[in-house]
Amino acid sequence: MALVGFQIVLALSAQTPGSSPAVDSALMDVAAMTRGNQLAAAITITAYKKVAHNSSSQRQEEEKQTEIMLGQAVRRFTTSAVRSSHYAEGPGKNLPFSVDNKWRLLGMMVVFFGSGFAFPFIVVRHQILKK
Repeated sequence: MALVGFQIVLALSAQTPGSSPAVDSALMDVAAMTRGNQLAAAITITAYKKVAHNSSSQRQEEEKQTEIMLGQAVRRFTTSAVRSSHYAEGPGKNLPFSVDNKWRLLGMMVVFFGSGFAFPFIVVRHQILKK
């Protein structure tokens, strides 16, 4: 059986001109096998035929299809809201808090971040006093 696979692989390598070095080395690996089954030889032959028959135009077509599919995936993940090049009210108006008064903003940030920082300490103190 290995001899049949050996002969088929060598015949295919002689028939297909301009094969790549990677394919040639794969063929030599298969040809160097002394024992093997026909299934492995058939799989190698099928894979070799697929590699040998891919032309550059087919590769370019596959690359274009890949780009189209990736573009569609990106569009699916993006927002469905209408996009505008600018905000009519100016920068910062789309935020959930006002940035016009810097002192009020500073106070709100101190309360927000201060409470977030203090919360774990308050919880630990409560648990210690609870015992």
